[in-house]
Amino acid sequence: MRGYPEWFFVLGQGDVMGVPTQLWLLLLAIVIAWIVLARTTFGRALYAIGHNEVAARFSGLPVDRYKTAIYTFSGFMAGLAGFIFVSRVSTTRSDMGTGLSSTSSPPWCSAAPASSAASAPSPARPSASS
Repeated sequence: MRGYPEWFFVLGQGDVMGVPTQLWLLLLAIVIAWIVLARTTFGRALYAIGHNEVAARFSGLPVDRYKTAIYTFSGFMAGLAGFIFVSRVSTTRSDMGTGLSSTSSPPWCSAAPASSAASAPSPARPSASS
């Protein structure tokens, strides 16, 4: 798909003071994340939940509410990254993200790829009679 308006390309192809707009957005996101994590109650609660979710729940933190907020923010940032990516390459196809995903699986994912060691035969155990 092509034919985007000119303003759409500012985030992906523009620059401010000779620095690409994407770098400014990254720096802004880093500063905001640092302020939120280091200077707010919400940030301290996120550290507590990340360290030990059960203990955070027992200490009275609304863990589910915080997790919903942080997953929502993560989705927003993924959408912003997609917006910037399409703005940079100035075209859209249904398979644009092929090959851009992470190769590692999160620990809670049951569809993790099997290692080659799991499929190798186990060594024979010596019998008890010898």
